[in-house]
Amino acid sequence: MERLKNKIAIITGGTGGLGKAVVSVFLNGGAKVFSTYIVRDELEECINLKQEYGERLVYGKADVTKSKDMSKVVGRVIEKFGRIDFLINIVGGFTMAKIVDTDETIWDRMMNMNLKSAYIC
Repeated sequence: MERLKNKIAIITGGTGGLGKAVVSVFLNGGAKVFSTYIVRDELEECINLKQEYGERLVYGKADVTKSKDMSKVVGRVIEKFGRIDFLINIVGGFTMAKIVDTDETIWDRMMNMNLKSAYIC
């Protein structure tokens, strides 16, 4: 994975199941990673990665459905690493329900998490 060496990546949702795997691939390839998180318990499960990679891995709490939060993330990454080479938007989720059984609140949450987050990022 030489092509990742010294590259800078923002990975949203890097503390979730898929996110941790993607963060690991980038770090193993030599990249520096800024990963967003929202769930504190998921972040605590990533402590071993942080200890192993030190300054090459930065976590920042951010709601990726909010422009203000993502602007802060971009600013932090530019300040720390000087540029951004990759944006991997892994944040997402779903609710197991038939559309007729899905209320508007759940619908809005799914649309924000899966679509608005991609737009904002």
